[in-house]
Amino acid sequence: MLETKRVNMNVTGGGGSLQATIDVAYAVLVDLFGKPNRETDGYKVDAEWELEFDGEPLTIYNYKSGKNYLGDDGDDVEFIRDWHIGGNNKAKAEEFVQFIKDEMNQELDKVPVFDDAKLPELFEKIANLSNSGKFNVTELVDKLE
Repeated sequence: MLETKRVNMNVTGGGGSLQATIDVAYAVLVDLFGKPNRETDGYKVDAEWELEFDGEPLTIYNYKSGKNYLGDDGDDVEFIRDWHIGGNNKAKAEEFVQFIKDEMNQELDKVPVFDDAKLPELFEKIANLSNSGKFNVTELVDKLE
């Protein structure tokens, strides 16, 4: 979970209305803020976080896209990507959206980049290992290095 002085997860009583939206995976939000910490209405919302960002109360929630509202046609919460940012300050909500995007980009910077030009060599090594009957992950990794 994200640890920063800018975000306080120990709040209650947030409210307001839609101020911004963000396209982000549920898993990313859980990584950043933990599991949803606010009970939903059980009707239009499936997951909701309540927090303060730089002292401003905000909520993150889906709206009419999940199983609660759409039944079997709705998305399971793990597959929802369209999230609303609720509050009373549009500028702060938009700043919060950028904050989330910046955090996501920092995490992406940690992912090693694979050189696509090495794919044919990789497939050839996998085929050779497979044909030799000695295919195991440890040996594959050792031969690729």
